[in-house]
Amino acid sequence: MEPDSLLQPIVGNDITAFGEDTFGLSAEDALQLFMKFNRSGFWRLDVDTGHLFCCSQASAIFGVAPSDGPVDMVALTSRIHPDDLAAVMEGHEAAAVHRVAIQKTYRVVSQDNTYKQCCSIGRFREKEGTGGEIVGITYEMPPQYCELLMIAPTDQP
Repeated sequence: MEPDSLLQPIVGNDITAFGEDTFGLSAEDALQLFMKFNRSGFWRLDVDTGHLFCCSQASAIFGVAPSDGPVDMVALTSRIHPDDLAAVMEGHEAAAVHRVAIQKTYRVVSQDNTYKQCCSIGRFREKEGTGGEIVGITYEMPPQYCELLMIAPTDQP
């Protein structure tokens, strides 16, 4: 797969531009609204070590135990649909190599042993003295949204 097909730059959503065309809505207001109506959580991937750090909400989306340190990548990746895992990993690699923002939708095993649709949005961030990191947010896509996008119900794990 060509690198360009993996990259989905997020254009026009730079948080530093908030206030210019948001009718007085602050970045904090927007974030609180988004998180109120979407099960979502934040994460950070250290490019040098490959360690992934998740907040408790992101850990819950993937059904892994929250941790103050890096999450168990074997446990986390085992929750992603096998047909989607390579694309998710390639997206993170593309963000690190090309230093861009990415967006990926994929399936994650739910507690009831069916798949739920999730979306991760991330971007590369420089970190002094290191190869940088990818920071992002993952959210569960509500079933109504999936219906609008005509995403079919998924099979069982």
